[in-house]
Amino acid sequence: GSASVSSQGKAEDSEIIEIPIKELMQIGEPKWNIPIFPGDVVKVLPAGTVYVAGDVAKPGGFPLTDFDNISVIQALSMAGGPLRTAVRKNSVIIRRDAAGKRIEQKVDLTQVLKGKQADVMLGPNDILFLPGSASRTMALRTLESSLQMATGMMIYNRPF
Repeated sequence: GSASVSSQGKAEDSEIIEIPIKELMQIGEPKWNIPIFPGDVVKVLPAGTVYVAGDVAKPGGFPLTDFDNISVIQALSMAGGPLRTAVRKNSVIIRRDAAGKRIEQKVDLTQVLKGKQADVMLGPNDILFLPGSASRTMALRTLESSLQMATGMMIYNRPF
């Protein structure tokens, strides 16, 4: 992120200085620690946001407060990880190019998480989407209801 400071003097005296916040905060570069005077205006640009959607524990938007980019694994971790019904190998990154055209990039998260495929970086406004499997959801529901029925029968047949 960055900030800009505008000096509000006469029109011909106005000056805008862009300050790289990360460089100032992390490195402590003294040249960016400039004095601010009465009448100056400080504008801080909002952090970019990465979105994670689909079959994850906590879908949503995550601000890029400390970095300009994060990896797919970091974004997945922020979203609480994939659900058991997620089809990791069919994950997609959705982003816009410079002309605003939608681009989809397939990511095999199974291979990325195993370290067999390179992690992919996400930038502001990128969306990581993990599709779900209807058949997996149905299989898990069937298994859960079978377990509940078996547990109920064990409790019912328990001798007292």
